[in-house]
Amino acid sequence: MIYTVVNSEGQPASTETNPDALFTNKQDATDYINYLHDECGLLDEHFSIVPYQRSFQSAWEFVEKFLTNYSQRDDVAKSNDLEMVVNGEWMNSECATRVRQDIIQEFSVNNGIDPEDFQVVEIAQSKLNEINATLYKEAIEGFINNRS
Repeated sequence: MIYTVVNSEGQPASTETNPDALFTNKQDATDYINYLHDECGLLDEHFSIVPYQRSFQSAWEFVEKFLTNYSQRDDVAKSNDLEMVVNGEWMNSECATRVRQDIIQEFSVNNGIDPEDFQVVEIAQSKLNEINATLYKEAIEGFINNRS
C-alpha cells in the first residue's frame, strides 16, 4: 500500500524532494512528519497519514506522470502514431502515415502481397500493445522507484 502525508486541509504535505508526499510504509511517513516538524519548523501544523488514492483519468495519464523522460521518448511517439493508425486517424499525421506505410511495406515483403486495411490495423494494434506493455511496466517501475 502507498501512503501520503496530508496537512490539516487534506492537501499533500509536499516538499521539493517529495512533491506528492508518498511513502511505501507508515514508518517512512511518520519519519517524514517528524522531519516536517523538526527540520522545516512546522511544529504547529497537524499532519495525517492516509492511504494514497490518486485517481487517474486513464492508464495513460499514469504513464505520463511516472515514465522517465516521457516527452522525449521515441517509443512514446511511436505508440501515439500506432494508435492513430489503429483509430483510422493516420491521415492527420505525417509520422503516423509513415508508420502505416512501414507496416504495409513489411507485410508486402514478408507475404508477397499488399495487406488489406483490417490487416494493417491488426498489425498496428499488435505493435501498439507490445510498446504500451513496455511503457506501462517502466512507468510502474518509475512509480515504485520514486516512492522508495
